[in-house]
Amino acid sequence: MKFLASALAFLSILSTTAFAEDAPLTNSNTLLVVKVTNGTAQGTSVTDDKVFVRIFQHEQLTETLEGKVDASGQAVFENVPTREHTVAVASARHGDMMFASRAVSLSSESGTGVAHVTVYDVSEDNSKLSVGMHHF
Repeated sequence: MKFLASALAFLSILSTTAFAEDAPLTNSNTLLVVKVTNGTAQGTSVTDDKVFVRIFQHEQLTETLEGKVDASGQAVFENVPTREHTVAVASARHGDMMFASRAVSLSSESGTGVAHVTVYDVSEDNSKLSVGMHHF
């Protein structure tokens, strides 16, 4: 009798969870804010710099978005489609150079995703540059 009760309990749990993987994933949307700052001392403005956002799901590129930096140093992307394992990588074009953010995980639960891109002005300075390296 105990075996029968245990078996029935196990089957009832199994029947509710076994098909959870087969359930369709629902799409949701989130807000993504890309904050662009110029890391150059007394650098030029980033207003109107182009911003590109690549959306990946399960490491596959699913969408590319394009916008411009506003006067507050941000590019805002509304209704970015998100599902499980969705990440965004933002990049900004400043001058003739592209600068990128780290990957930002997106989910409808977090509400707003924020990506930070630091750009630098291109220098025509030909002075000597030396770089030190440390090995651990």
